[in-house]
Parts: sequence; structure tokens; C-alpha cells
Amino acid sequence: DDCKTFISCSNIYLNRESTQLIKEALMSMPFKRFCFGVRHLIFHGGMKTIAALMDNNKYLQELAFYNIQDMDRNGIAALSSAIHRHPSLVEVTFHECFRDGLGDYMLH
Repeated sequence: DDCKTFISCSNIYLNRESTQLIKEALMSMPFKRFCFGVRHLIFHGGMKTIAALMDNNKYLQELAFYNIQDMDRNGIAALSSAIHRHPSLVEVTFHECFRDGLGDYMLH
């Protein structure tokens, strides 16, 4: 395939409407790498929105999260499910994302 697109979101605050617009745009855009980072990222729908984007993108190969501290069990469950069933994902990176044992929860 010839998909070479890289999506990166860091240090942003998106209100609900902006998040929806970005989600709709990305739903029809193939991309191989998706990166979310830094503590000031506010993305309505959180990990569930990212899981929906993953489900709709068969080209995604790399997923990276950096310093996301507001993940919860529901978001982690949705994200874990999307990671496990994704057909082309080969690399997932989490760096300083979990608190209160949530990383252990994700591994189960």
C-alpha cells in the first residue's frame, strides 16, 4: 500500500465539536502512525474515540501514547479490545500513561 500519513496530537484542547470534526475527518483518512501526547491533551470521547478510529483504519501500524494521565478503566477496555483485534497494528507504545495500577488492568 502507499499510505504514508502520520497523525500526531499533542498539547491541545479540543472541545466536543472540534473533536467530532477531527474524528469525522480521520474516519475516512488512511494513516499508518497515530501519536497522542503530553498531559494537556483533551480529546472528548477519549480512548473510545481512538478505538473507533482504529476500527475504521486497516492501515494503522503504529500507535503511541505519551504522558496521558487521565485514562480510565472503560477507556482502557475499549482501547485494549481495538488493539487486540486490529489486523495490521505491529507497534504500540505507552510512556508514562498509567496511574493507580491501570497499566496492570490493561494487560489482563
